Amino acid sequence: MDSDEDFGEGIRMTYLRKNEAIQAAYGVLMDITLYPGDPQHPDEIDDRLRLVHKLIKGEMAILAMMASDLFDQTGLFPQINNESLKRCFGEDAALDCGDALDAVGHLRRDRALRPLPVQFVDENGNPDNVVYIADWLAQRKMAA
Repeated sequence: MDSDEDFGEGIRMTYLRKNEAIQAAYGVLMDITLYPGDPQHPDEIDDRLRLVHKLIKGEMAILAMMASDLFDQTGLFPQINNESLKRCFGEDAALDCGDALDAVGHLRRDRALRPLPVQFVDENGNPDNVVYIADWLAQRKMAA
């Protein structure tokens, strides 16, 4: 298969540009991780998250792997949450991201790496606890 991809209207993106898009997405996700913004203005994070989603073409597995890599590099988990994902991309994308994070969590366990934390907030918006992804998915499945 040729390394070019047709993006409509005669625009073609080369393989090098695809790599550049992933690198740019990683940089934006690093920005979200280090400078999450004001929780009272979720649109700041949403705009950056939409840019990441566009750059990775909606591949939640790529987002999950980048989040894992950022966690290893910084010790911080990117400030993305289920509500942001739902707002930006809908329920299906939020579920896809959860499933991708679960797969990454299994890979991390197999490689004896620290589990990825997922932070929840209570009904007042205060941080409630840090729960690991496997537990979060189990709770979500039980609630469904």
